[in-house]
Amino acid sequence: LLLRLAGHRAAHPASVPLDVLPLSQNDITEALNMSRSSTGAILRQMEREGSVKLEYGSIRLVDVARLKAAVARF
Repeated sequence: LLLRLAGHRAAHPASVPLDVLPLSQNDITEALNMSRSSTGAILRQMEREGSVKLEYGSIRLVDVARLKAAVARF
């Protein structure tokens, strides 16, 4: 979801991917229809792994290649 929202999975050549998603953890929670605690735990794990940086009101994609590799495993 993060890659898609940031435009990293878009096929359109004119689209410019974002490195920072102006979304809160609550926005992600609602989009995924998950509990806030589950979403927060997953995002914190991704932050520990170095994939994202959680900031106030936004999520910074730090390692897009790592995120894409994680998606490819599923």
